[in-house]
Amino acid sequence: MADSVVSFAIERIGDHLMHKAIFLKDVREQVVQLRNGLGRIQRFLREADARQEDDK
Repeated sequence: MADSVVSFAIERIGDHLMHKAIFLKDVREQVVQLRNGLGRIQRFLREADARQEDDK
């Protein structure tokens, strides 16, 4: 009986760890996408500032 309890616990812990790993991978990908998007916005704003200075 103890063997089946331990096996069940190992399976549950393994499943939990797999879900956490998938979640963390998704979060990392979202952070990368967010950083890329913010970089594009920053470049756009710098170009807009440069154009505004040229217009003066």
